[in-house]
Amino acid sequence: MPNGRCYGGRCKTRDAQCWRLWGHSSADRICYEKLNPEGSERGNCGKDSGQNWLPCNKQDVLCGFLLCSNVTQRPRVGDLQGEISSITLYHQNQYLDCLGGHAVLDDGSDVGYVEDGTLCGPGMMCLDQHCVPLATFNLSACPGSSPSRICSDHGTCSNEVKCICDLGYAGKDCSVLDPILDPTLPDDPEQHKGPSGTNIIIGSIAGAILLGAIVLGGTGWGFKNIRRGRYDQADQ
Repeated sequence: MPNGRCYGGRCKTRDAQCWRLWGHSSADRICYEKLNPEGSERGNCGKDSGQNWLPCNKQDVLCGFLLCSNVTQRPRVGDLQGEISSITLYHQNQYLDCLGGHAVLDDGSDVGYVEDGTLCGPGMMCLDQHCVPLATFNLSACPGSSPSRICSDHGTCSNEVKCICDLGYAGKDCSVLDPILDPTLPDDPEQHKGPSGTNIIIGSIAGAILLGAIVLGGTGWGFKNIRRGRYDQADQ
């Protein structure tokens, strides 16, 4: 199943909703399949007019109560209503954590359910806790390698009905493999620069000092020889 599709200005997935609400990823699909058909506080598809929990139909389990792999003590958004539901299932030699809670916003809406516009199957999206065909939303479909593989499963369909390809893929339907190449580092521009003004000044000073030392040394040597010559003449 593709990762998601833009609806209402956001790309909605169960993972993204769990991270935004609780700071953790979505629970395993088994959690949705086992708990949401119960019609209980720990798994349901909402309430009826008498405030009784509604069980999810088999095809709607991914659109019901939002189940995550872990939760914080308080939701990041809204106020916690009731207690956090925490169930651990054993499936295929592994333990699966299935947690959720009802977080209510100021307008009374419960964001503890899977949001409308979340993908729930090939060519299917959630609407009012039901998994319905994309045609219900009156949306044009993005291209793909097949009708059930939107953006070839390598991208996200935007609200402009264009594929936004994952890193490493390209093309209108994201079917073209586009390997990421290591960028070639440009030559070091310092290697091509001539001597700087500072280096020239330092070199000039060093040269002047060296020249002065040679001149002084030569003068001292000559003066010493002249004096020695005078002494020699006086002795004769």
